[in-house]
Amino acid sequence: MQTSEHDRHELFRALEQVIGADPARTLMDQLPPRPWDQVATRDDLRSLEERIDSRMLALEHRLVAEFRAQIIAQNRLLFFSMIGAIFTAASLAFAAVRF
Repeated sequence: MQTSEHDRHELFRALEQVIGADPARTLMDQLPPRPWDQVATRDDLRSLEERIDSRMLALEHRLVAEFRAQIIAQNRLLFFSMIGAIFTAASLAFAAVRF
């Protein structure tokens, strides 16, 4: 059952008549603006934080692994390109000396 603003206002008016305006306002301020099943507790927030932390950690591990794989692939390409360039330069030097 959901409490509407009209219901809350009626409760405030009844409380105001019984205990006075200031105590009724104080009491109403202590009530949640939503039903209790929609109010988050500290345990709820702690659980959410743990889930977010574990997902962020997993994401971080995946990103680091992907970054490492990309660096290794780039280094491999650079290494073989340099080997090819060195052999090409050496071949040209030998060909120039030979003629």
